[in-house]
Amino acid sequence: MRDERNDRRNGGREKLSWREIDSRRDKSRRDQEPAHKSSAAALAGQKSYRAALERAFEQGKLGELARTLVRGADEPRPSTPSPILPAPPPAPPPGPANITANMESKPEAPQETTAAIPPAPPAPKDPERENRQKMLAKIRQAESRDLISRAVDAFLTRYAKLPDDYEVLTKALSHRDDERVRSSLDQLVTMIEREKPRRARTLAAQLRYLEDTHADPEIRRYSAEVRSRL
Repeated sequence: MRDERNDRRNGGREKLSWREIDSRRDKSRRDQEPAHKSSAAALAGQKSYRAALERAFEQGKLGELARTLVRGADEPRPSTPSPILPAPPPAPPPGPANITANMESKPEAPQETTAAIPPAPPAPKDPERENRQKMLAKIRQAESRDLISRAVDAFLTRYAKLPDDYEVLTKALSHRDDERVRSSLDQLVTMIEREKPRRARTLAAQLRYLEDTHADPEIRRYSAEVRSRL
């Protein structure tokens, strides 16, 4: 009767001993501890993140903090290092037999013998040609009528005639001897028939001067005729 009354007072629930009650309380406390710890860690992380944001905002470094967070998220995870293969064993040093075999297998290259080529002997100088060129240079460089006359006479004393050179013959038109002038005019006519001078200004001026000032009327006429052919 007493047990039934107690069951009725407890609402028909199972009657537990104090030891069972304590055991259930310990189990419930252990089940709640991980969730409590994780929620506490999350709350502490949020507080730390908010404090970092507030400090960055106050110091004007909010953009720098954002870049730091992005770099941290984009950093690649460390990959597993590839296994290091062992190095191949070193080749054994060549023995006497190997050295002898290598020497026998490689024929000696023939030595090239190049005969030294002697330098070409300098061309022999032609004193006659050099002397002729010097005499013509004196005619070209002469300015006054007397110097031109002496230079032309010195050349014609050694050689038969003046060369077919427009510059030399233009100078010879200033000679004091009329025969020298006529001879130069004859030579100029022959040259102009073959090929006209490229630069005829100096020659034309000299012919015009003879045409206007020379004492011999035949030389004046001849000079005008040669000038008309230029």
